[in-house]
Amino acid sequence: MLKVLDEQIEVFELHLFQAMQRRVERGVAAAFPELPDVPGLVERGIENAASYDIGEAPDFAAFIALGLALRLTPPGPAGNWIYSYVNRPNTPGQLKLKMIELRLRALAEDNATFRAIAQRMAQAREGVAE
Repeated sequence: MLKVLDEQIEVFELHLFQAMQRRVERGVAAAFPELPDVPGLVERGIENAASYDIGEAPDFAAFIALGLALRLTPPGPAGNWIYSYVNRPNTPGQLKLKMIELRLRALAEDNATFRAIAQRMAQAREGVAE
């Protein structure tokens, strides 16, 4: 019988988390090559995203990209809906992101700022997969 100790499981979980964090860093760096401290941003972003019920690497990357894009290219009052979607109660984090991404894509046709945000989120997701 194989016996796995709690300490071994903790080490394994830490290793998996660090591998996921590196993937998210790659994704965010692909979407924001101009930013210098991507590891620090991702570390804080993952902590923040987890509080919104987000738990998968591509979703972490998209969430972080959304936050960064909003800071770098503020959409103004027309983008207030994004904050209300993020803070929507009783909605899983992954669903919140999908709703935001779908609406951004629809609005991107007529609005360069929303197009830029949608592109950054997509680039971050794609960067995680590479």
